[in-house]
Amino acid sequence: MMTMSYPDDKNDNRNYYQGSSAYYAGPSSSNAAPRDAPPAYSAPQPSYAAPQPSYAPPQPSYAPPRSYPPQPTRDSPPSTSRISPTGVDEDGSPQGSVYAQAKAAYDNPLAHNDSWAPNATDYALRALPKIDFMLRVKSRLSRTAGQPFATEPRSFRRQAPPTPTASFPPLILQPDGKDGLIGAGFKPNYFGPVLAAHDVSAADYARFLEDIFTAGKVSGGGQLVANIAPVTMHMGVTGYFVTKAIVRGMARRNEPVVVDTIETWQERFFGPRGLDVYVVAKGERATARHMGVTPEPLSPEVARLTGSTPGVDARNSRRSSSSSSSSDSEPEPSYSHLPKKEAKLQKELDKERRKREKKAHERDRKEARKEKRKEKKDKKDKDKKVKGPWLVIAPLGQPPAGAYAYGGYGRV
Repeated sequence: MMTMSYPDDKNDNRNYYQGSSAYYAGPSSSNAAPRDAPPAYSAPQPSYAAPQPSYAPPQPSYAPPRSYPPQPTRDSPPSTSRISPTGVDEDGSPQGSVYAQAKAAYDNPLAHNDSWAPNATDYALRALPKIDFMLRVKSRLSRTAGQPFATEPRSFRRQAPPTPTASFPPLILQPDGKDGLIGAGFKPNYFGPVLAAHDVSAADYARFLEDIFTAGKVSGGGQLVANIAPVTMHMGVTGYFVTKAIVRGMARRNEPVVVDTIETWQERFFGPRGLDVYVVAKGERATARHMGVTPEPLSPEVARLTGSTPGVDARNSRRSSSSSSSSDSEPEPSYSHLPKKEAKLQKELDKERRKREKKAHERDRKEARKEKRKEKKDKKDKDKKVKGPWLVIAPLGQPPAGAYAYGGYGRV
């Protein structure tokens, strides 16, 4: 058995045996040769740097340009349209304006062709398109007040096609002004599905409304007189109202010209196309289907829509008081043929009878005055509610029930 001995001084122990390995653990000595150091413990070090995602800046997404549905195109006017190098047309409209080109080519900014006939664009319209401001102003200034047919519209030259058999409820259009004058014009509503089907284009209808305005327009001389009169009279602020009243009076004198204009359009253009276009003013039809004839009575539907249903005549509803009035003028009866006692009794009876008749007569007169005041109030309320005049577009003949106005039920 092998034994191991250790020196007494453990500090002098230079050799330590453990198995077959030797390790120098004694004190250091400058003369001692260095031993090989034990191999360093190289345990795998964990990697604490987590993998970072690669950062890529967001790329801006560009949406494709918005696509618009193709717009209906007009019949191209001739290439000789008046385009100036300054960027605007000769009438001040933006360069290349389709309305300016149509005006130059067809003498109407809403026309599609030389005859002003409607095309597919007109069928989809519910109102007249708004043309360029300068073009609209120039068009109105070029017209002579009170002379709508100084230049005949091309609409009158176009042959009318066969009248459509389908009927439609009458259209009621509101006035454009607040003075209650026909010459003030009407709203520029255009019901394409009906009018275009009857060969009435937007260009035709726009010229019709413009002719009404031209016929009722006060001339420049009349405007000058109306503006100068209050100044010469030294009326101050009141002159504004006087000027307005003078202009309104002059415009009212043009009403016959306006009526003739509407009747001319009805006879020469709307009538051959199966349309009855007329004006309702003051509860009755103001224009006829033909010039020089008495206007036809209103249909019940049109009278109802325009508030023109005639009311009950007060003279027919009042009680007749002729009998009671005659009783007041009855001569005093004679009682000389009766005995004194019977004459006295008969006189008292006649007195009571006349008193009752007088009370009944006063009661009837009071009721008549009450009815008159009520009718006057109803008429005043009706005038406030119903503004006129109205422009009516109806088929020739009896209109169907359920009248409506311009794309919906009611007035336009």
